[in-house]
Amino acid sequence: MKKNNFLKENWLEIILHPIFWVVVSFYFVNYSILRPGGFVIEIEYVCLLNIIATVYINYFVLFKYLNKKGTRFFYWILTVVTIVISAFIEWGIVYPNIKHIIINVHIPKFFHIGPIALRNSAFMLFFIIVRYYKESVMYSRKLVRMFEIERLYLSSRIAPHYFSNVIFSMQNLLMTADRDTFKYQLEKLEHVISYMLVDAVKSDVTLKEEIRFYSSYVELEKLRHASEINYIVNTANGVDFMFHMAPLLYENLICNAFKFCPHDGTGYVKVTIEQPDPNSVLFTCENNISGTIINRKGNGKGLPNLQNRLELMYPKKHTLDFINLEHTFIAKLLIQK
Repeated sequence: MKKNNFLKENWLEIILHPIFWVVVSFYFVNYSILRPGGFVIEIEYVCLLNIIATVYINYFVLFKYLNKKGTRFFYWILTVVTIVISAFIEWGIVYPNIKHIIINVHIPKFFHIGPIALRNSAFMLFFIIVRYYKESVMYSRKLVRMFEIERLYLSSRIAPHYFSNVIFSMQNLLMTADRDTFKYQLEKLEHVISYMLVDAVKSDVTLKEEIRFYSSYVELEKLRHASEINYIVNTANGVDFMFHMAPLLYENLICNAFKFCPHDGTGYVKVTIEQPDPNSVLFTCENNISGTIINRKGNGKGLPNLQNRLELMYPKKHTLDFINLEHTFIAKLLIQK
């Protein structure tokens, strides 16, 4: 599937690259401004292959792994080094065929290295510009997609029916519970609303803030479902509570756990937070399943939105797994910095 997507998205570039080098090879062999001076077609093509190899080593390797914040200086240094090396390689291939000309016209032995390096620099610069343009287009598309996903995420996150149910439950609580209980639930509601409207729009929050939010969120979930669901949080020893992460990554998983577990007093939701290493956090949410639930496949947008957010915020640095047992459902989410 990924290969098909790659071909679909890059088919024009795949076609244009060979066409470009076919055109260059024609001029390379027939016009002296591009030729190294050997005048032997076989050698000319070997020299052209040397240029192609140099260009694509930069295009696919150096640019990809070094042209980023912190290593960009080394990228440009290695780019210059590869150009110089390619010039010396080409000169070594060509020199045996032109040394008799150099001797006769008194041209210095290494005279051609400068023009060859300059010409190779022009090829390299052209492809660097192409790669920068491609990266900028991809980044722009990523931003547009991210804004759209965040818009969908916000619309699903602040669900009107969620708060209407909570407020209705608060009204019932006001009439049936004591003042301290009502005040306690009201504080939880204020914390949830404040977090969703203020903290959740930040680029990242700490693990401590997330855990504290879910403690309030769960109290409202219990109130909303009008049932006593046992909510357990286990944090492994050595967990870094100042670990920074995107906000509300666990909300959908916890919300679904409350939705599908029994509401007859036997339901439980157990959350475990671990750190396999200092740069990652493993979140596990386990709940028992109500006997009236046939399956957990729904048409909601929460899970697709979560998966899209993970793809954008933690590309190739996350895993989201689900384990559906006979009476238990487990969700595991691993994120890495």
